[in-house]
Amino acid sequence: MSSAPQLPGETGGFRGLPGTSTGDAPVVDASPRRGRASQQIIVVILLLSVSGAAIFGMRHLGARAGMDMTVAEVGLKIGDEKESAERAKSYDRIMADLQRMQRPLDVAMGDFQKSPFMLDMPEPLAATNVEDEELKRAEQARREAAARKDATLRTLGGLQLQSVLGGSKPLARINNETVHVGDKVGGSFVVKEIRGREREVVLDNDGEDFVLSMSLPMGGPPAQAPAPHTATPKTPPAPKK
Repeated sequence: MSSAPQLPGETGGFRGLPGTSTGDAPVVDASPRRGRASQQIIVVILLLSVSGAAIFGMRHLGARAGMDMTVAEVGLKIGDEKESAERAKSYDRIMADLQRMQRPLDVAMGDFQKSPFMLDMPEPLAATNVEDEELKRAEQARREAAARKDATLRTLGGLQLQSVLGGSKPLARINNETVHVGDKVGGSFVVKEIRGREREVVLDNDGEDFVLSMSLPMGGPPAQAPAPHTATPKTPPAPKK
């Protein structure tokens, strides 16, 4: 009777079938299975340890980084505040200097001592207001008198003595108008005297006498075409002593 082949790890004897009994029970060795389980547990423990250490280290590093950033931000804020304060002080100082430069100096000239490089200038003579007013009034009166004189001479030059008739009631014809003593001619002249023999008429204007004459020979042309006349101021006679 031949024996059945043996499996690895089996010893001599027959392998029993289910439901049968043999004289010797098979022996099974479980040592390799226990070794593999122990290795897996060790690997898992190592992985967990490494993972925990990594997580702890990352948290620690992150916490340290956050503290450093906070400190840096605080330092930056403090530095910015100091710099802003210094800039504000500098700006205020510059503005104060500009205002002081723009403000004019109010210093009396008497506070300065006499400079040896300045020439002594004579002070101008100041005319009083009264003298100025008197000079102005005199000049105005002179101009008005000259204007009146010119107007009087122009009016007198336009008067033409055409005929003269003497007698108890003498009369004269001036600019085609018959006039007697006391009549007004030329707007501002008054007939003061009519001289038939001299063929002249004396005219008064503001107290000044003017003589209007006819320079015509006896038996000459009629009065309608008289020769050119001349008017000369009358010189008053000298007072009798």
